[in-house]
Parts: sequence; structure tokens; C-alpha cells
Amino acid sequence: MDEKYLEDLKQFEDLSNLTKDLSEDEIWFKFLAIWFEILDNEYFLCYSQCVVLIESLIKMVKFYTIRKDVQFSRQTAFKSLENLNKTRLKNYFLLTKEEQEEEMNKIYYKHVYYLLLISSQTISFIPFDSLDDQLFIEDHLDLFEIFIRRIDQRMPKESDGQRTLGIIGERILTFLWNLTDRIILIPILLRTNLAENTLKWIQQSDSLTEKSRRAFPSILQNIARHDQGAEKLNQFDAIEILKAYQQKKLEKTGSRKLLISMAIALLSTPEQLKDNKKGMNAVLNQLLQLVIDSFGSDRFRSDGIHVSEPLQVLVKLFVVDERTLDYILNHAETECSSNFVSTICLFIEIFLQFSDSLKQSDRVEQFTLIATTNVLWSISFLHYSKEEFLKNKLFIRTIKKINEDLDENDIIQQYKPKSMENIQQAIQGILHNLDFQQESTHSIQNRTGQKWIMISYCHENIDLCNEISKYLKNSIKDLNIWIDQTHTDGSVDLWESIAQGIEQSTAVLCFLSEEYFQSKSCRQEFVYANDSLKKPIVPILIKSFQPKGWLG
Repeated sequence: MDEKYLEDLKQFEDLSNLTKDLSEDEIWFKFLAIWFEILDNEYFLCYSQCVVLIESLIKMVKFYTIRKDVQFSRQTAFKSLENLNKTRLKNYFLLTKEEQEEEMNKIYYKHVYYLLLISSQTISFIPFDSLDDQLFIEDHLDLFEIFIRRIDQRMPKESDGQRTLGIIGERILTFLWNLTDRIILIPILLRTNLAENTLKWIQQSDSLTEKSRRAFPSILQNIARHDQGAEKLNQFDAIEILKAYQQKKLEKTGSRKLLISMAIALLSTPEQLKDNKKGMNAVLNQLLQLVIDSFGSDRFRSDGIHVSEPLQVLVKLFVVDERTLDYILNHAETECSSNFVSTICLFIEIFLQFSDSLKQSDRVEQFTLIATTNVLWSISFLHYSKEEFLKNKLFIRTIKKINEDLDENDIIQQYKPKSMENIQQAIQGILHNLDFQQESTHSIQNRTGQKWIMISYCHENIDLCNEISKYLKNSIKDLNIWIDQTHTDGSVDLWESIAQGIEQSTAVLCFLSEEYFQSKSCRQEFVYANDSLKKPIVPILIKSFQPKGWLG
């Protein structure tokens, strides 16, 4: 049987003949089918020939170009992982160094290497939109746990000079780095204990070479990009661990240092961020530079970091302290000097670049648009920014058009962090701040002689809000409560409905909390009621919250 497969492999030795009848991806998958069958049936005589051919095929079929096709990447990555999940190869990962050098085990090395290589280089092109794709990852968690055990076994136990995790170990970490970049998968991957293990590894990384520890900051930052990931990391004192890692000054390149700062920002509460002012300006400079570099690069990535990643951090930072927003707009130091006008233009340019993403099915591009729109919404609260927005006629036309055409069915149901509002709220918030949404002239209904109180709250505080709302209704005769739960059901324009509630209320009851402070939607309601309409505000402070910033 080995002879049959050796004969089958010979056709790939002269690729010029194959290309006459087959496309590059057809040649690729034809070879993979034979290679995987050889591995599955242990036709050892064919092993070395497969390795030689895979090296030449990667170049011939332009693997690093055609992998950008989602179907190509999905089929390649999933088939590779299915083979790595076979018992023999899973056992290989857990062999000691000495056992791997035994003749009966050495034959697997190159095959494991290339399976990890092609799976790690294709997994990052799969959006994981479908439940089936997510279930595939879920079905292979035991394989990923073996990857983690392999790294754990090879971590140096003592600090005694520079060690390496080996080529296979570094390939595993590259795979985990790229897999965690698919943020939708983070809740699934947390079940492998990857978060706590990576924190443990980064604490032990003093003795590792730069190449062997390179993936740790990226994996942790990817996990922190998801609220569930951040919560899990914080259970293991991640902020203190990352700050201690910063103090070791192991990272020499700017982007690697910045990843740690980005992770800390995503893990921190607003109060922690405000207290951590040391070196913040340098971090903000780097964040803006990373936005510039990644936006101007292939696939909108700089050193592996997508433009949406620094944008996500900026969204959170801008909510915390307006001085952060002011610094980015007016004082940030970048390679090409930036100023208020150029920085707003940069964010507008990113918005325009991704403005068609709602019509597409790319999850990352839609997330980038949502993040950028949230950044622009924060900027639009600054009264002196209005003129710059209005100067850009293309931006105004585009954002109005998106608002008119917006269909929730166009938006991929995807994860977004708590610090971000959805695209509809953000766009309507910008238009309101730029005075394009006029005060409503609609009447909710004739309420002559009735008392109406509008309740403004953050949905994290909904239980307390409902409790007090019920108490007020039962205690005060003829008092009517306007609350979004009962007055915006089925509304096409949520903000218009809320604006009507504010306009026709006698007073606004505001449930002020840390979550309220962090919400741009709540800020929009408060500013409209207090600043624009001069409505009486009745504050209810939750959990000893002290008003600050725009609430101060």
C-alpha cells in the first residue's frame, strides 16, 4: 500500500503538469487529502516525501495569498486540526524531549510542525460567524488543553539563563495567539484555563528567549478584549501581574510594550485608570501612532495588531476622563506631527473606509466601524469639535445615509464590550450632538393635568430602577412614569422616543452610578435634559457613587 501512495505523491513532483488541468487550490486540497490519508494509516515510507512536497507546495500555490479566501482557510485549518486531534499526534505533544528523539517518534516532528504552521496561518482568516464553526472549536477543546499542557511542561522552572520552548512550542503559541484574535471564541476558550495559564507563563518568562515569550502579551490582550475574558483574568490578579511584567522591561519593541498597556486598560475600572496617570501620555501617544500605522497598512494591521484593537481601548479611555480625549486630540505626539484637525480627520477617514461594512459579512470590519463611530460620538460631545465635523460634507452625507438605511438585520450579531454602544445609538448620538436631530414635535398623547416623570438609567441598574418605579407609582396618585421599557417597544428611532419622553416630562429622575457615567447613551439623555431643555434633575446616587467628569 505504501507503494501506491508513493506513486500518488509523484504527480506533485512536477507541478507544471498539474497546473495545466487544476487550479492552485485544487492542487492544494488534492495533496492534503493524500497526505492526511497517509498520516491516518501510518504509511511511514511516505512520510519523508510528504514533508518535501509540502514545503514546495506552500510556495507553488501561493499559500500566503490564497489563504485570504475564507473557504480555503476554513477547509485547510479544520482539516489540519482534525489530524492534529488524532490520538498518535496528540500523544506526541506530551512526550519528553528524550522521548521525542527516539526513532519511532522523530518521524512525526515535521508533520506536526507543518500542521501547526498551516492551521495557525489560516485560522485568523475565519470569521467564525456560524454556529457550526464555533462548535468545531468547542469539539477540539481537549486538543487545545493538550497544547497548553505542552507549553506548561516546557516552561523553565528556574531562572537560569535564556531558554527556548522549542519550535513546536512556539508554533503552538502562534496558533493560540491567532485563535484568541477571534474574540467571539473567547468564552469557549476560557474553558481550557488558557487565561490563568498564560498569566502563570508570563510570570515565568524571564528565562525565555524573546521569540518564545513573544505571544504571551498578545494572547492576554486578546482575552482582555472580551468582557468575560477580562473578568476571568481579573480573578487571578492580572493587572498586578502585568504591571510587574512591565517593571522587568523585558519587551524592547514599542508595540509589545503597548500591548501590555492596552491589556491593563481593558482590565481596569475607570477609577483604576484615573489613578494610573504615570506614563499615561506616552501610552496615548503610542495608541494614536498605532491607529495611524495599522490604518495605513495591509489588512489594517501593524505588527499583527488590527486597527480596531487600539480603537477599542480609546473608546474605553474616552469615557473615563475627558482629559484623555483632549490629550489625544490636541497634545498627542506622533511621528508625523498631529493636531486637533488632523486627528479628527483621521477618525473620520477610518469611519468612511469602513462605512460600507454593514452591507458586508466581515465581523472585524463591522466591529471597526462600531468602535470608530463610538470614538467619533465621544468627540462630538466637545462643543468645539462641531465645526470640524460639519466641514466634512462627505462624512455628513455618509452618516445621514447610514442612519436612514440602517437595518438591524444588516448587522452581524456579534460581541461588543460594555464600553461600546451599538452602531444605531452611536450614529444617532453624533447626529443629535451636531444638531441634525431637532427637538421632537410629536406628542406622546394628551396628558393635560397629569404629572410625568422620565426615568434615565443604565441597564445594569435595571432591577433597582424597576423597584423604585413601582414604589413611586403605588405611592403617588396621578403620577405617570415614562421609562424606555414601556414606551419604546417597537420604536424605529429609539433616541427620538427617548427625546419625546424627556421633552414632555415635568422632571427627570436620574439613577447615577459608575455604569451610568460610562454610558454615552446616558450622557446624551442627561445633557439633553439638563443643558438643552433645562429640565429639573432629581439624582439618585447608587452604591455611594460620587458624580464626576461630565456629571460633576
